[in-house]
Amino acid sequence: MVQTVVYTANFGGRDKPRELLNPDWTRTARYVYFTDDPQIRLSTWEVVVCSGMSDYRNHRVASRWYKIRPHIHMLCDQSVWIDANLVPRVDLAAHFESFSQPWALFRHFRPTVQSELNVLRHRIYDSPQIIHEVTEQLAARNELGARLLMGGVLFRRHTLETCTTNDLWWQVFQDMGLQRDQPSLAVALHRSGMECCLHPWVSRGRFIAVRSHRNTRHRRQIQRRLAAGT
Repeated sequence: MVQTVVYTANFGGRDKPRELLNPDWTRTARYVYFTDDPQIRLSTWEVVVCSGMSDYRNHRVASRWYKIRPHIHMLCDQSVWIDANLVPRVDLAAHFESFSQPWALFRHFRPTVQSELNVLRHRIYDSPQIIHEVTEQLAARNELGARLLMGGVLFRRHTLETCTTNDLWWQVFQDMGLQRDQPSLAVALHRSGMECCLHPWVSRGRFIAVRSHRNTRHRRQIQRRLAAGT
């Protein structure tokens, strides 16, 4: 029997914990919730309390450690990552029956890594210096045109090729030093040549509902400090 895990990670209280809409989904897959908060109690998720989060730059980076490399955290044949602010509307594990490629994910409404970096620069999601350095590095490798994909929901079969691509993604993510992982995801898939099943951006509403992060106000404060150079 194929072992499937649907999982997420919520560190630093960034998102409100939410139960699954349908508890019956847990009959066909494990639902694992990684967190640093020992007070979280959920009946439809297996809550795993993690330590050592101070080893990472911040809570967002800590969550990426689990998101990007599921093959080293869980024993399973295939996995579905879902961002902690997204709520599944359907049995995500059942979707593996609809595609044969190692990966499945959604197209982004922005086309390329270049367009994503432009948004990061404009909205001050990260240090302008880091964004400039990443842009220069990718331009030198002719990778600014790599296709941008949504990283909020990831279907992965844990083949050797997938594990290798996961490791590459983590390395690219670390090398870039950005908070957001979508540019590094696009570059890693571009370099690896991973075969993916791509769903239209507009179809994502059939799979998930989007909820706001708890600390949107805190992010805006960080943006203002970055803009002021403080």
